[in-house]
Amino acid sequence: MTEKSGRDEAERIFDAVFKAHIPSSVKRRFYEATNRLSSQYSQTEKEEYRRALSRISDLEALELTARYKKRLPLLVSHFRLMVRLGETLPENRKYFFNMRKKRLVWPWVLKFRGIRTAGKYVKGLFLLRSLKNV
Repeated sequence: MTEKSGRDEAERIFDAVFKAHIPSSVKRRFYEATNRLSSQYSQTEKEEYRRALSRISDLEALELTARYKKRLPLLVSHFRLMVRLGETLPENRKYFFNMRKKRLVWPWVLKFRGIRTAGKYVKGLFLLRSLKNV
């Protein structure tokens, strides 16, 4: 499954989560796991997932909203899988462990991230609605 830019789903999901290029080892493990994972979903859910990948560029916003709205379960599962695979890489430790002590900065970071998340959620609502109207 590719988008117009030529990137496949593993690359797009990894980039949405970690804002980085996916290592080949993670990509290989992702596809090995998704082959088994996808068998647990109905054909309708798989088609909905494929349609979302082909039409939506901001997968991060779509997944966030889909998770809270209990929609697109295959997309949500693929994101969860990618997070689990990505956390095994040493370079991604910064996303999972706070190694710095910046107590004065963190309240501002949390506020910024909260506003960003709210914006992504609202955008995701529109993206979900656009998928319904197809």
